Amino acid sequence: MMRVVQARSYRRWFEKLSDRRAKRAIAARIRRIQSQGAIAGDWKPIGSGIVELRFDIGPGYRVYVVLTGSALIVLLAGGDKSTQQRDIAKAKRVLEDWRMLNEN
Repeated sequence: MMRVVQARSYRRWFEKLSDRRAKRAIAARIRRIQSQGAIAGDWKPIGSGIVELRFDIGPGYRVYVVLTGSALIVLLAGGDKSTQQRDIAKAKRVLEDWRMLNEN
C-alpha cells in the first residue's frame, strides 16, 4: 500500500472544505489510489509530474497530486474549477519546495 503525505496547503484546503459529499468522494478516491498504486478515476496530467484529480461534484473540485516512485503519493493542493489556474501554480510551487526538502 502506498503512503500518503499531505502538504500543508492541501491539508488546510481539505479541512476548510464544507461540502461533506465532496470530502467523502475525495477521501475515497485517495484511498483507492493508495490501495491500487495507480491513478484512478477522472484525471489529467498537468505537467511537472503533477496529476489533477477531477471530481464532478459541486463546483468541480480538483485535487493536485504527484506519485513519487511506487510508494508515495503527495497531495499538493486542492480547489475547484473557478480557481484552477491559481491552484495549479500553487501545486507546482509546493512540489518544487517538497522536492528540494526531500529528494536531496
